[in-house]
Amino acid sequence: MSAPELRPAALAVAPALSAILAVVAGVMLLASGATPSEPTRFALLLAFAPDLLIEISHFASSILGLVLLLLAFGLRSRLDAAWWAAVITLAAAALLALFKGLNWEETTVLTVCLLIILPLHDAFVRKAALFRMEITPAWLLSAAAALVGAAFCGWWTFNHTEYADKSWMRLMGDQDAARAIRSSVAAAIVLLAIGVWRMISTPATPPVVDDTDPQFDRVRAILAKAEDAEPASNLALLGDKRFLFSASGESFLMFGVRRRSWIALGPPVGRRDERMELFWRFRELADAHAARAGFYALGPDDLPDTVDLGLAIQKTGESAAVPLAAFSLVGRRREVLRRNWRKAGEGGAAFEVVPAGQAPMEELKRISDAWLVHHAGGEKGFSMGGFDPPYVAEFPVALVRYEGQIVAFATLWTTAHKSAFSMDLMRYS
Repeated sequence: MSAPELRPAALAVAPALSAILAVVAGVMLLASGATPSEPTRFALLLAFAPDLLIEISHFASSILGLVLLLLAFGLRSRLDAAWWAAVITLAAAALLALFKGLNWEETTVLTVCLLIILPLHDAFVRKAALFRMEITPAWLLSAAAALVGAAFCGWWTFNHTEYADKSWMRLMGDQDAARAIRSSVAAAIVLLAIGVWRMISTPATPPVVDDTDPQFDRVRAILAKAEDAEPASNLALLGDKRFLFSASGESFLMFGVRRRSWIALGPPVGRRDERMELFWRFRELADAHAARAGFYALGPDDLPDTVDLGLAIQKTGESAAVPLAAFSLVGRRREVLRRNWRKAGEGGAAFEVVPAGQAPMEELKRISDAWLVHHAGGEKGFSMGGFDPPYVAEFPVALVRYEGQIVAFATLWTTAHKSAFSMDLMRYS
């Protein structure tokens, strides 16, 4: 296969590959910072490099190792800022490895990692800032485990060398051991600070938004002009959803919470260019709250993004769309439907659609109550509309009258550009 043919496959694995390389480089830097330098090389380095440069290089390398471990989370999440930060960090770490102890092997490994990541920039399409990266508790614990492992490796190494018979105070006084201790402690302090910051800055679980909440008007406004929405997106007006809004405020993703599960209903609504960012933010926010993220009622076009999130796909049903421009009652295939339509009209039934907010709510409630009694059930919710007067008033209502009396009704979902519509609540007496 040619290089252009391989590029899509390379970009598909780029986030995971880059994250793995960042973790490998980070662990290597932490371990190197916690272990003794090679004596011959270090003596050669002392001959031409000032002590301050050596100290700074050793200290900064361990910090950069920790930074790479944390940036791996952003690389896995396709953050453009994480890619830039990883490139700069790898380049700096490769240079510092030489001034730390002429560790040309480290410089070679870091340079190779850098050269692999450099051509993969196109895979990192998310433009969110690094401080918006919702690092999960599990990821922070993994970084802490790597730091502890590197420190233990350093302790074991120093304990089985010429330092084994020295006291702890004498060990602190030794320059090589002191550098290892300082760098490990500094990395631990930085990790602790980041962990505390994440605990403080992680957003709270969004509250349920109903028609009494000012955010409800925001949801209604997004639905009214959404360039990317489905008829079922109108379930956002049911009053039982939580919402995650985009940075621009022109898109949202609706979801519900049940114990430790966060279930998003449908894809994001609003601007097409904000879909992926909302998908990822929802996944990361759920992870930050130690919850399980899931999506319900997604279509085929949403599956690639779902796979990128690392979620499994399970088919739960099918839906069909009828192209109305080509629909007709003419022909043998529509014979039964045509006969029933004619029979209803001859029997005195009449059909009409009334605009939103103009349906006779008391009559509709009477029909709905009778329907519920007959079907021995209660109102649903979340993924199905129920009879709630404020909710029903949001939509046009199709009515069937018989001798002037309403005998059936259905609420109609539409989209902002009137490109599709669907029935939601359908009741008859």
